[in-house]
Amino acid sequence: MSRGLSGEQLERVARDGGRFAKSGATDLAIHIARGSSAATTAGATAVIAARAGIRVFATGGIGGFTAVRRRCLARPRRAGAHADRRGVGGAKAILDLPRTVEVLETLGVLVIGYRTAEFPAFYTGNSGVRLDHRVDTAAELAAIARARWTSSRPAAS
Repeated sequence: MSRGLSGEQLERVARDGGRFAKSGATDLAIHIARGSSAATTAGATAVIAARAGIRVFATGGIGGFTAVRRRCLARPRRAGAHADRRGVGGAKAILDLPRTVEVLETLGVLVIGYRTAEFPAFYTGNSGVRLDHRVDTAAELAAIARARWTSSRPAAS
């Protein structure tokens, strides 16, 4: 399992990346055991970051809820396992964003808008879904993260 890439590895990804498998958190063991290459989802990246002791990372976006997933909480449970570690660009705009925020909050994921009062919709900052919490500086966000990590409340799992 690689965290970060050498120049040679980066060239391989650029050349052969279209043939790589897509690996979610549940698929990591298969690729590790086989020695195969895979691109990771945000959930798999969260698992790798946690195992490496990386407390904060950023990703383009998370999944979210569709009408079909409304009764299935399996995916958000996995996402919530390392949610304290993630900065994201929101969920895919075509999904059920209000339900996505509701489930994240139910799972104990602290949802904070950085320089926005709305839940981001992946490629746009305007979704119409209002957030309870907003911060405007990295220092304020870092203070909240430190308080959460050192509080007696267990992290979401």
